[in-house]
Amino acid sequence: MTYSPEMHAGNGISPQDQEKMAWVETLAHLSRRLCLATGLTEIFQLATTLIAEAFQVEKCAVFLYDEARHELVGRAPAFGIDRATIEQIRCSLDEGAPGRLIWEHDKPLIIADPAADPRLANWRALGRSLGLRSLLICPLWVDHWHVGIVVLANKRSSRPFSAAEATFLRALADQVTIALVNARIQHAQAQEAKRGHTLAQMASLLHATLDPRDVVRAAASMVLMAAGADRCHIFVLPGAEASPLPVLSASRTAEGTIQASEGVPGEIIRWFKTHWESLAVDRSTIIEEALLSPLIPSSWITRFHLQTLAVVPMPARDEVWGYMLIEYCRAVRRFDEGEIRFIESIARQSGLAFRNAHLYREVLDELNPLRQSIARYAPLIEGAKVAFLVVQDGRYGYAGGAVTELLGYSSEELFEMYLPDVFASPSQTPVIESYEQILEGGTIPSFEAQIVRKDGQEVTVILSGSLIEFEGRPAVQFVACDTTEQSREREQRLLGSKLEAVTRLIGNLVGEARNALTPVVGFTELTLELPDLTPEVKSNLEVIAQGAERAKKTFDTLATWAQIQPPEKSLVNVNHFIRHVLSLKQYELQSHHIEVEWDLQKELPETSLDPQQLQMALLAIVDNARDALLQVPQDRRLVIRTRRQKRGFWKLGEMIEIHIEDNGPGIARENLSRVFDPFFSTKPPTQALGLGLWIAYQIVKNHNGEITVNSREGEGATFIIALPILRSEEPLES
Repeated sequence: MTYSPEMHAGNGISPQDQEKMAWVETLAHLSRRLCLATGLTEIFQLATTLIAEAFQVEKCAVFLYDEARHELVGRAPAFGIDRATIEQIRCSLDEGAPGRLIWEHDKPLIIADPAADPRLANWRALGRSLGLRSLLICPLWVDHWHVGIVVLANKRSSRPFSAAEATFLRALADQVTIALVNARIQHAQAQEAKRGHTLAQMASLLHATLDPRDVVRAAASMVLMAAGADRCHIFVLPGAEASPLPVLSASRTAEGTIQASEGVPGEIIRWFKTHWESLAVDRSTIIEEALLSPLIPSSWITRFHLQTLAVVPMPARDEVWGYMLIEYCRAVRRFDEGEIRFIESIARQSGLAFRNAHLYREVLDELNPLRQSIARYAPLIEGAKVAFLVVQDGRYGYAGGAVTELLGYSSEELFEMYLPDVFASPSQTPVIESYEQILEGGTIPSFEAQIVRKDGQEVTVILSGSLIEFEGRPAVQFVACDTTEQSREREQRLLGSKLEAVTRLIGNLVGEARNALTPVVGFTELTLELPDLTPEVKSNLEVIAQGAERAKKTFDTLATWAQIQPPEKSLVNVNHFIRHVLSLKQYELQSHHIEVEWDLQKELPETSLDPQQLQMALLAIVDNARDALLQVPQDRRLVIRTRRQKRGFWKLGEMIEIHIEDNGPGIARENLSRVFDPFFSTKPPTQALGLGLWIAYQIVKNHNGEITVNSREGEGATFIIALPILRSEEPLES
């Protein structure tokens, strides 16, 4: 909408008042429109259009003052002036008398006749070329801050500008100034917010790695993208007195991608090593026009087309860790304070990230001998199943070594537990008493304790403790060594010695019992043959005969067990021997629908063993597997395997393993440790004495072998007999 004095003609008001009223309405309208404008282009469009129409001029333009460049900058769109003309006016105002007059007086300047005004002697040629007849120039300023100027030229009425119009333009200029300042503040705030967000993202990426080379590579790429630079070189300072080391160069390609290389051009290295000591360590050094700087060699400018150079330190904790050399090669770059702070913030984050990565690498280098020692001795500790437990205030504060293997708990789970929580009830009191005694300065000898694993299994350990300082306070370090196998072997040896004595006793008792039982069996059979027995007497005698027969079988089994002698060995082909033993059970296994699968390793060497005794052991294990498979409704399988395995570092450590595997119901976990105990059986007493597997165990031990069992409830069981190879290794066909 256009406002002018002619709009109010003929309404009874004087022309002067009409003009003032039109100006007031124009001022209000411009103020309302500018309040809604946000961008500089929109402000220029509104200002030039409304002011030109209000003053009825042929030309109108707004120029901003660039503080960084200390010069006016022409802005389009303008009213009645093309871009080339705007540039001519801008240069003339910067260099000629009108510009100085404006900044000196800070008030509108009226030039009635540019061709005759003595103040514009040097500006007349431009005035004639532009066809300027009269000018009104008004500064845009607030609180002595020069924002720019408004230029009006050539009123359409051809009369010169009046003082009243200059005052009116001053009022309009104030509104334009406010709008420009607000837009500049909003733009600056948006830029700061954007830079802050970008800086946060950069910091996150820079600190995501602890490799120094990755840090500098990321820093160079980020500064190129964020600062709009063309090339970046990074130098690091390895020490306080050392000279900088070139690390990396990165450049932006024509397509906008970033290329990085490990080397830095030699000319740049020489220049930086010559001048770096004179650079400020707490702020950036900006060389805006490299062509005019005596510091920059001309060959560098020619070769790299350098226009602007920024040397930015990379500080961290009051120490400079390196420098960034940032190059602009396409045009001279003018930096404002916000841009400089932004680039310095990037360099500061890069310095912090590089410092952290450098310190991390130093710590790794210091810990490397320790890591090597741990790697060297860890197998010994783990093989011994040694766990280290630090207890403070009654709770676990540290857990190391074979803790998880021994206890089944992770370190994090132990940190939530108290000292006695992992021990069985009988061991809790002595463990607590030992802990308190050590804290009071006493010493304790090593002692045995029972640990309850996470899965419920009890483990025997040798426990020793000592007083240490942990995190600045007293604590007790316990070392627990698994001795379950040693305890079991000790128990087996003790039980073996007891059984040896019992065996001799049972052998004597069996002989006496069989002698006493023989007449009972004999006379019972004779009496049953008498013809005049009543049915009741005959029934009673049959019960006596059956009981005597059952007792006889029991004594025979006991006699077999009591009479196990040292093995009489001979060379045996194990594969042939196993096939022979299983053939004795072939009909029985087939009648129970048990399928036998063979997996015998070829070319097994012969070994020396007692065939009679080993047959007894194998049959006991096969009978045990048969009874287990009878509990499976269908698909009953018995797998026989042989393998040659090395158990040690020497040939004498080589063994032949016999695997007897069934897919029965398996052995309950609580029974696994007792399957080879004498008189232990899960069957009713009338069906088994629990001596079969014990006899097998004794026979294998007498052969200097090993017998073990692996089983999971519901997944079957596997018995493994390992026999030493005691003769030549000539292969035999299986």
